[in-house]
Amino acid sequence: MLAKIYRFLASIQLTIVLLVVIALAMMTGTAYEATAGTLLAQLDIYHSIWFDFLLGLLAVNLIACTVQRFPYRIGQIGWLMTHTGVLVVLIGAVISREYSIEGTIKLAEGESTRLLNRNSYQLEVQLSDGRSAVLPLRFETIPRSEDGRPKRIDLPFNKGRIELLRYLPSGVGKLTYVSDPTGVPLIDVTLEALGKEVDKQLWCGDGPDGEVMLPNGKKLLFAFVPRDKMDMSYLLEAPADYLLVATESDLSYLAVHAPQPILQPISLGQKLVLDSINTVTVRSLESFAVQMRNFVPAKSGEGEFALKFRIEDPTGGRSNAFWMKKNSELASNHNDVLFRLTSHTDELGFALRLNKVNQKYYPGNKIAAGISSEVTVNEGSASSFAYDIEMNAPLTYHGWKIYQYSVIPGPPKISVFTVSYDPGTTIVYAGCIVLMVGLTVVLFQTRQRKKLEE
Repeated sequence: MLAKIYRFLASIQLTIVLLVVIALAMMTGTAYEATAGTLLAQLDIYHSIWFDFLLGLLAVNLIACTVQRFPYRIGQIGWLMTHTGVLVVLIGAVISREYSIEGTIKLAEGESTRLLNRNSYQLEVQLSDGRSAVLPLRFETIPRSEDGRPKRIDLPFNKGRIELLRYLPSGVGKLTYVSDPTGVPLIDVTLEALGKEVDKQLWCGDGPDGEVMLPNGKKLLFAFVPRDKMDMSYLLEAPADYLLVATESDLSYLAVHAPQPILQPISLGQKLVLDSINTVTVRSLESFAVQMRNFVPAKSGEGEFALKFRIEDPTGGRSNAFWMKKNSELASNHNDVLFRLTSHTDELGFALRLNKVNQKYYPGNKIAAGISSEVTVNEGSASSFAYDIEMNAPLTYHGWKIYQYSVIPGPPKISVFTVSYDPGTTIVYAGCIVLMVGLTVVLFQTRQRKKLEE
């Protein structure tokens, strides 16, 4: 039985099948990357378990083929070099996957840094007393769809746990509102002006989500006021022309600048004539709601990193499901924890200072012809040099490659760099050289053999 398995693993037929399947997978990955983006292509194909299995089986097949033909003859040197080259390339690819670093640096003119933000993220938790921790997450283990099994992780400091429900490396978000006892009132309204109707949600929290600017330049504002604190003089100071006021049990309307302003009770479905142009109808009232952002996969692959989870406090109470996008934070009322979804950071080992951003334009227009950044690399008082990073001329230093990506107009101008560190690249290149030499030797030996046969 073991002999049959060994012969199968060492067979040339298995080699051919594996090479064909891997080639088809890479062709599929290239097409998928063009439509879905690099992150999704890596997650679904190049970093998937089945692709790792194919590469691992190919390595085992090459090793078995090589061992089976021992002892070797001088005529097999090209064949041995070819097998060795492929194995070295696979080893380099594994090292690149496990230890490579990719990220970005944003610097304004005159700024310097020793850190880069990686293209990977971590979930931080912080308590009101200042204690903080980082959750040990592996996002590839989190469900990619709503049907997946949630991943549960205990929170530090005995603050309960979270259920990780979904992870999107590239998603697009839309604001929504859900019922939650920790929330505040929300109304759905229909605005009509000049024969056009618009449906809108007004949330009485701070910010622009609780107000709307009408076509004639007047403002409609939604606010919540407890019944025992209702004060007409306070309402008349509202920074709006029309006011919708919710209490614990009813809804009212006030024309703030009317000659004789009166707080008028209204009911759901009632159409209010605000002025000669605008009318409003309150369709529904939610007494307690929280603002949420719902994410769906981005078709282009150019969306935002997003994570969906639910919070469970130490007593077993569970929150609604929340979405968080990259570089955002969420305060939980369920267990007094502040969550932050932030980028991993890494040390460069040297300081990078942006001195000046240069932009070249085509003659006669404002279309950018090229971007470059004058930088200074400083590793200490005895080691400092200047360099001009251009679009096709990256800075290479201590294994890091820093590329010019884009510029954010100023002042001050901000230069965006993409940064990579890949210790497996040299090994892959070495494997490719050995592979090419081996193939050349095989071709030469084949031609020599044919001449002798003639």
